[in-house]
Amino acid sequence: MYEGRFHCHFCLNTYAFVGTLKKHEAKEHNYNSPAVKKDKKKKKEQQDNLLDHLLLILKLTALHKNLDTAVDMGDGFISVRSAKYELPIFNKTGKVKYTIGCTHLITMTSGTMPADITERLVANRCINLQGGKNNNMALDEYVELLNRDSKVAATGCQTKDSILSKSKEFPHLINFIKHYDVISEMRTRKGFHHLPSYQKDVEKVAKDLIDIKAFNNSPGRTIKCEELCMDRNPYKNSAKDLSTLIFRHRPRVPFRRLRDRHF
Repeated sequence: MYEGRFHCHFCLNTYAFVGTLKKHEAKEHNYNSPAVKKDKKKKKEQQDNLLDHLLLILKLTALHKNLDTAVDMGDGFISVRSAKYELPIFNKTGKVKYTIGCTHLITMTSGTMPADITERLVANRCINLQGGKNNNMALDEYVELLNRDSKVAATGCQTKDSILSKSKEFPHLINFIKHYDVISEMRTRKGFHHLPSYQKDVEKVAKDLIDIKAFNNSPGRTIKCEELCMDRNPYKNSAKDLSTLIFRHRPRVPFRRLRDRHF
């Protein structure tokens, strides 16, 4: 190789790619380079499946923790950026709905919409119902709670008209409850939900892992469940069939995501 080009072994021709050089030698000089056989058995013996699995879990935990922290702090920019990191993971693990959601969010915030609407979408990712710091809630989670309450309020209403009528009554019901609290001189809720501490559980698990030397690199070590054996890099081969999935679930109508049954 000289100046970034590959020289032919039989003539003075040079090529920028190895594949083109091989085709030239096979066509002009009737020479086929021997294929390099990879020793898969030796490579498998050098792997430590237990350590790879633990490292993968720690990376995925840090990835999701980053998203939870961004939601608690109301940082929409980190939340949108986390969707870009989690999109390949959802695709590899078969989470189709989350994959479509991440793709839709990334598409809207990557030049599809005007700059002012994009900034509004990125900034308004959370809602705070209780007040105070670290009490934010993701908007999609809040919508899920509203959907649950709406389904409870509309229990037994199976027709389309009854469901629409009950859904229109639900906001008025919330307003009535607020007025009832004011008339009855009931104080607003002051209690806050605190997340439980998992420090002791984490310390116990870490102690058990250290006792069995799980974080030491031991070539040839395996784990019983082969489905949990994955590479250290969670993004390796994670984009496989992602373009096909996006193509099959592409929106036929602007601003709507419809699944085509013919695919």
